[in-house]
Amino acid sequence: MTHPTPTLAGSGLVSDNNSGLQSVLRTFLPITLRDLDAVSLQNRVDTKFLIPSSALPDVLGRIQQDYGVLEIGKNRIFPYVSCYFDTPDLQFYHHHHNGRPNRLKIRLRQYVLSDLFYFEVKQKRFSTRTEKIRLKREDLSTKLKRAEEALIQDTFSLNHEIHPQLTTRFDRITLAGSQHEERVTIDTGLLFLRNGASVQLSEIVIVEVKQPRNNLHTPIRQVLRQLSASPKSFSKYAIGMALTTPTLRQNAFKPVFLNLKRFYDGRAF
Repeated sequence: MTHPTPTLAGSGLVSDNNSGLQSVLRTFLPITLRDLDAVSLQNRVDTKFLIPSSALPDVLGRIQQDYGVLEIGKNRIFPYVSCYFDTPDLQFYHHHHNGRPNRLKIRLRQYVLSDLFYFEVKQKRFSTRTEKIRLKREDLSTKLKRAEEALIQDTFSLNHEIHPQLTTRFDRITLAGSQHEERVTIDTGLLFLRNGASVQLSEIVIVEVKQPRNNLHTPIRQVLRQLSASPKSFSKYAIGMALTTPTLRQNAFKPVFLNLKRFYDGRAF
């Protein structure tokens, strides 16, 4: 299967070459983590879109009156590091590849600038509804704590061993609707690392709209529709595993790879 030509891996942290993006972000009203907690949407519908990185400043410029942007210590773009776990036979990966409707994703996440760490378990239920539980922790150590093991065994009935499989790094912008219950995360500079392999998707931006129920009429959804950006399935874990481990079964991801190739060929949507 032909994959898009990756960029040589960089740091995955906030780039110095984003002055245009920083400029448009300064036009948004700032919100705090406390404001964001008011729309935490732990039980929600997630809808993802892929757009070219070159289109992002224009998209943001069209919605700056309708959303606040998370700001912490004058920063509005935040680097994230995630470590994904799976069973030795990659049960979670294969469940995603095979389209199993009720599946798990388990990861450690570091909010780099805030120096915060969480153990997170996400369960994708039927349709696009996602439930997430997370536990705060002190570091990014891949040795699971007792409470974390209890969570996956008791709450999610997982009795298999799990091990670190993939690391991702990316920069994130987080928006919250001013007049509606909605959060939007915008991920750029996505970098995948596994067993010495590294792949960076520098030409795409992942826009994820999080809502209590699917609403096509919010400002961000309307702008994306005007740009002919349609919802796309894109799991960072599954796609990162497929890109860094070509021997894995990945036929089901052919539409994703064809879509990525269009970005690299200059045909955005």
